[in-house]
Amino acid sequence: MKVLVTGAFEGRAGFGEALVNELLQLGFQVGTLNREDPEARQRATPWNGLIGQVWTRSWNSGAMDHALRHVDVVIHCSEMGPSLSESAPQEAKTRNVEATRELIAACLRRPEPTRWILVSSIAVSGCSQEYPAPRRASDPVAPVSHYANQRLECEQMLVDSGIDCCVLRLAPMQPPGLELRDVDSLRRFFAHSLENRIELVHPKDAAFAVVHALENEQVWGNTLLIGGGRSCQVRSRDVNRALLRALGLVEFSESSFGKEEDENDWLDTEESQRLLQYQQRSADELFAEWEEQASQRRARIKWIRPLYLSLMLRHSRTK
Repeated sequence: MKVLVTGAFEGRAGFGEALVNELLQLGFQVGTLNREDPEARQRATPWNGLIGQVWTRSWNSGAMDHALRHVDVVIHCSEMGPSLSESAPQEAKTRNVEATRELIAACLRRPEPTRWILVSSIAVSGCSQEYPAPRRASDPVAPVSHYANQRLECEQMLVDSGIDCCVLRLAPMQPPGLELRDVDSLRRFFAHSLENRIELVHPKDAAFAVVHALENEQVWGNTLLIGGGRSCQVRSRDVNRALLRALGLVEFSESSFGKEEDENDWLDTEESQRLLQYQQRSADELFAEWEEQASQRRARIKWIRPLYLSLMLRHSRTK
């Protein structure tokens, strides 16, 4: 079976790499379709010669038709992530929605049927902190952000196309970077309530779920929630504490944070776990990896820590 992974080396650090590795280990023939980007090219280097790689500056029909040759299943991961989608919504709509529309059209032009796994987000559920947890795949959706609305539009387009598909709504896998230049991310960091319920999932566990969905006939035609399970159900304060520790920063006072809800919640993943058996790693393991991955950045911040904290705190609405 040949599988095309879109956006394998874009965004979601660690997920695309884990996805490609899992596919290769199980003997799938793998091709990728990626946007031309120096960082993505660098991430793809270890797989040069092992997988097919199509790079394009714009998702035109020629590039898509070329990437889709002899493909049996598309795993559609390519997206413009939450932070950039909020700061540049029109560009995000082009990359998230219109590119998906074009790829669906390219699949429908092919004489052979092509199955799809759409990697979506639990953000489409909207804000649900006022209701009892957990969220279920059957619950009504009420997306709030540009990103979540665009992911939901992609889901609906795919289902309406008639393509045999499975939608996997993933929990977050990585924290906001808290880069000083990422103003929108910093504002959201301080705006959200520390008591918000959050479920995480390890990139390798998410990749395992996606790949093993390929071989399970019970997933097709369904929407499943992919989260890390009870050991990954935390509060916003836990994520903030782990992130600041990874960067070598002290915690901010509770008064620095707002009361807004997040497009996240604890999830009912009983069905997806029963079908895919993917939940292997805890939030604590994920937090430890964040700390290891941030070692170089932590060393740089060490020399300007007071200034860094002061500049971050400027984005707190309570100050």
